[in-house]
Amino acid sequence: MTAVDMARKKTSFRLDERILNAISKASANTGHSRNAWLEHHLFTVLKSTGYIPVDEEPLGETRGGDRTATDEASK
Repeated sequence: MTAVDMARKKTSFRLDERILNAISKASANTGHSRNAWLEHHLFTVLKSTGYIPVDEEPLGETRGGDRTATDEASK
């Protein structure tokens, strides 16, 4: 299954308010949403500890559908 075949799934977690505040500050400093920042860091840790295979890549931007036709036309 490729990243294109996968979807993001909505879920919720209860976290320490200090952690949430720190995520908000860290994500604001990098210009990313809290969700994108958290997903990136979780993916990195889980990949480095072997819970996600080393050859897997993160999903990246999945909004807006298939943009390959548009990308090809702009070349």
